Amino acid sequence: MTKNSATAAPQLDGENLAMLLDEVSAMAASQRSLAFGMADIENAAMGRLARAAGLVRHRIEQGHAPGDAIAGLSPKFQTPIRAAMKLMAETGSTEPIRETVRMIRQSKEHRRHIVLAAINPMLNLVIGATVVFFVMPWILTSISDAEMIRPELAPTAIEIGKTFQANFWIATLATLAVIAVFAALFYGLLLRSNQRTEVTRNHAVFCRWLAMQINGDNTNASGGIETSRVIETAASVVHPAFEKTWTSVAENIRGGAQTASALAIPATTPPPVAECVVDLIGSVRDWESISIDLRRLSELYDQSSRQQRSWWIDVFPKWVTSIVMIAIILLITQTMLAPLMEVFSEVTG
Repeated sequence: MTKNSATAAPQLDGENLAMLLDEVSAMAASQRSLAFGMADIENAAMGRLARAAGLVRHRIEQGHAPGDAIAGLSPKFQTPIRAAMKLMAETGSTEPIRETVRMIRQSKEHRRHIVLAAINPMLNLVIGATVVFFVMPWILTSISDAEMIRPELAPTAIEIGKTFQANFWIATLATLAVIAVFAALFYGLLLRSNQRTEVTRNHAVFCRWLAMQINGDNTNASGGIETSRVIETAASVVHPAFEKTWTSVAENIRGGAQTASALAIPATTPPPVAECVVDLIGSVRDWESISIDLRRLSELYDQSSRQQRSWWIDVFPKWVTSIVMIAIILLITQTMLAPLMEVFSEVTG
C-alpha cells in the first residue's frame, strides 16, 4: 500500500459503514484479530469498502485505537463508533456495535422515506404549475377569442393569460418559482416535524446507551461505575446539542450532587428518565432493574417517534397532494364553466 492510499480517508456511505461494522461485530464475537479481519475484507471487497478496510488495518498497525481508526470513515457517526468500540472493549459485548449499526441504518431509512414522501406532492405541484402557467392561459385566450367571455368583465386575467401564452420563458420562470417556493415550504415543514420527533428519538437513544453501560457487565475493578462518564457517553452518542445539555449534570455528579434539583437535569427530560438517572446516581436501586427500566423506556420512545414520523411521512404528504389536485380541478372547472355562468346570468338577469 502506498503512502497516499494509506493516508487517504474514504468516506463510507451509511450502508457500507454498517456492513463494515457488522464485520467488526462478527470478528469480536469470534475473538478474531481486527487487523487480520480487515485484511481479509480488503482482499475480498471492492471500491471504497476495500480502501476503508485497508486504511483501518494500516491505522491499527500504526498503534491507533480501533475506535479512532474506524471513526474517521464517517464524521457523522464517529462519536457513536468510538463509544461503541470502547464499550465493547470494556464489556466484551458486541451490543454497542449492533446498536450503532441500527442507528446508521435507521438514519438512512428515514432519509429515504422523506425523499419518497416528497415525490408525490412535488409531482402534483409540477402538474399544477404547468396547468396554471401553460394550459390555463391557452384556455383563457381561446375563450376570449371566441368572445365567450366579455373582455370588460375580466380583462386582467385574459391579459395575463395572453402574456404567459406569448412568452414561453415567462411562463417557465413563473412555474419554476412556484415549484421552488412550494419545495422550500414543504421541506421546512418536514424539517420542523423531524426536529419534533428527534426529541423523542434522542431520549430513546440516550436510555438505550445508558442501559448498555449499566447492564451489570460494565463495572470497574471495585465493582462500581463512574456515573458521570456513563451519562456523558450516552449523551454524546445522541447529538452534540443533546450532549451540551447534560454536561452540567455530569459536572454536578462529580461535585457530589444526587438529587434531581441539585443535578440540574435538563427540563426537557421526561420524568421517568430523570427518575432513573437519580436512582442510578444515588444507588437507590440495583443496576439491573434500572437497566431494564431504561430499555423499556427506550422501546416506548422509539415507538412514539415512529408514530410521529409516520404521520408526517405518510399522512401529511397525502393531504398536500389532495389539496393540490383539488385546487387544480376547481380552477379548471371554474374557468370552463365561466362562459356558461355568464350566459346564465344574462338570461336570468
